[in-house]
Amino acid sequence: MAQICVGISYKDASVDVRERSLLTAAQQDALLVAVMADQMPGNSELVILSTCNRTELYAMTSDAEAVDCLVDAWAMQVGITNANLHQLVWTLRDADCIRHLFEVSAGLESQVIGEPQILGQVADAYERARTHGAAGTYLSALFQRAIQVGKRVRAETALGHGMVSMSSVAASHSGHIFGDLAKATVLVIGTGEMARSAIAALVRHSVDKLLVANHNIAHAHELAVEWGGEVIPFTQLGEALLRADLVIAAVAAPHAILHTVDIAAMQPARGARPLVIFDIALPRNVEPGVGEIAGVRLYNLDDLQAVTDAHYEIRQAAIPDAALIIAEELKAFQDWQAARAAVPTIQNLRGKAEAIRAHELETVLHRLPDLDAHSRELIADFSRRLVNKLLHQPTLRLKEKTTSDDADLYTSIVADLFALDEGDPR
Repeated sequence: MAQICVGISYKDASVDVRERSLLTAAQQDALLVAVMADQMPGNSELVILSTCNRTELYAMTSDAEAVDCLVDAWAMQVGITNANLHQLVWTLRDADCIRHLFEVSAGLESQVIGEPQILGQVADAYERARTHGAAGTYLSALFQRAIQVGKRVRAETALGHGMVSMSSVAASHSGHIFGDLAKATVLVIGTGEMARSAIAALVRHSVDKLLVANHNIAHAHELAVEWGGEVIPFTQLGEALLRADLVIAAVAAPHAILHTVDIAAMQPARGARPLVIFDIALPRNVEPGVGEIAGVRLYNLDDLQAVTDAHYEIRQAAIPDAALIIAEELKAFQDWQAARAAVPTIQNLRGKAEAIRAHELETVLHRLPDLDAHSRELIADFSRRLVNKLLHQPTLRLKEKTTSDDADLYTSIVADLFALDEGDPR
């Protein structure tokens, strides 16, 4: 079995492509269930990471056909033709796959290097797969190690300096556009992690007039109270848009909530006041046509990609340190994998030795019928300790050799010398 990752990310796919290939929570569940039901031949484990910037499927697969089957199942879920999705995705295998996940978890692969949300998203992806039983021995170990890598990089390097995120970049860029955000009325639509991060960043930029809208009025009220904002029921969203100078749209919705026809219809009532909208959600909250309306400036995730902040150079300088940690953790994980490869041989060796010990013990005790129970136990204990001591060094050496280029040679020699593939050991 090989560890593979098939995916799409902001590096090679536009926001439109990422939106169409995004797997919803329900679609992720369907794929995880399918793997556990053996409905994707050749795929024994699966973890799905699907965010604004990437959709990546990590799996244990047996061959190329199994990879094709995985991509086909993904295509069916999102309604993209198989051929089109196969052309869009890339595939990483074994060491490249492991290294990539470590880099993702560390924030090296994020649009904003070092952004903090991705580590939680990796942990959530693993937890979802674990809940469905789709993360087995290997992927559980891989994702646990990836989470550890992400924490190490943030703790031991300056890669997370400034704790930036796409929402904080949007807030920072808003400050450049308006000059003084204290004079702007800001409408934040959504109450999730992205929305909360955006509000915190906006408050740091001296925003005073804050409007918070959400389908769940209780969640909106909670956030408004926390940050001194005004709650906007969704039924009054149109009125709030008339008042707003800046809109941050960050709602987890399967479709757009701000439509071209509605924004165009309200523009005359706004007079000469411009409207700036940052759509930091995926799927997008705002129809692309909104950006073509006179007086409206629309920014999506791709538009923010080139925007940097004051800590950019500090985080860039930390990349080599992060890369060293990733290389160290990759080596440690590969050593663990190699050691596991020797486990069947070690188990077979010890199993054969135990069978021989038990047979010979039975023979000698049969020849000494007058021995009392205590003496019998002493002889049995002696036989166990003798076998363990004889096998101790060979076991350690075999584990050590599994990390070398000759690992397969050593395991095959042991199997041949002790005839581990043969039947009755007596």
